[in-house]
Amino acid sequence: PLKHTIWLRLILSISAAILVTRCGRIPPTAVSPPAPKVVESIGLSPYALETHENEIKITAYNVENLFDATHDEGKEDYTFLPKGYPGKAEYCRRLSVPAYRRECENTDWTQEKLNMRLGLLARAISKQGDLPDLLAVEEIENSNVARQLAAALGYAHFAISNSPDVRGIDNALFYKTDKLRPLGAPEEIELQGPLFATSKTRNILRMKFSVVQGPRDAVVEVFVNHWPSQGSPTEKRMAAARALQEAIQQESEKHGSNYFPIAVGDFNTLVQEHPN
Repeated sequence: PLKHTIWLRLILSISAAILVTRCGRIPPTAVSPPAPKVVESIGLSPYALETHENEIKITAYNVENLFDATHDEGKEDYTFLPKGYPGKAEYCRRLSVPAYRRECENTDWTQEKLNMRLGLLARAISKQGDLPDLLAVEEIENSNVARQLAAALGYAHFAISNSPDVRGIDNALFYKTDKLRPLGAPEEIELQGPLFATSKTRNILRMKFSVVQGPRDAVVEVFVNHWPSQGSPTEKRMAAARALQEAIQQESEKHGSNYFPIAVGDFNTLVQEHPN
């Protein structure tokens, strides 16, 4: 329970956990006017979870390489571009891993295929019932495709990070404002230090909200994470965890018992990892 009968109901589609450090601010994005959903209601689902006026529903979803069909300057996003796109063939030939090279050469990613993918994502998310108050998304490329996903789902607002990840992979947070109100601009957190000097990772998105029907001083802060993959050493994920722990501790000291942090996302951790 948050307080005064305010409850957080967490619905985690993928794995969830924690992270944060301090970084610059990025403005939230409004989609105006709210676009219609791509799919209509498909009836009751065994996974549907409805919420009451004093409940908040949160969903986390790794959408796995949700790219638009245009090139972002300075990013290696050529695999998810149409065949024949300027520079794609040359980039694919330079890939040293045969599997990655074949994927790049054989992938013909177009706006039509993106539209189909958006429809499937909307259908999958609709299975959990009413649109979540907060939807944390990992592996999304940029604000362009985030805006299209918001329109497909029916969200009017979202925030997205701008990570130094070489492929342009980012995190986003879609949100409704009938139960939660943004407190300032979202912040973006970049993991730094020797471990990340030559191999950058995804930034962590953090955003604070007040609760409309909750205590006046309550602060809910959501952290959207996508930690380094299993291809990276455990030390990188530990560094992310320590950064998050420190940030939450700082905010807890500032707000006291009125502070409610929520960490969600894809943490890329395994039970057998030690420490975990």
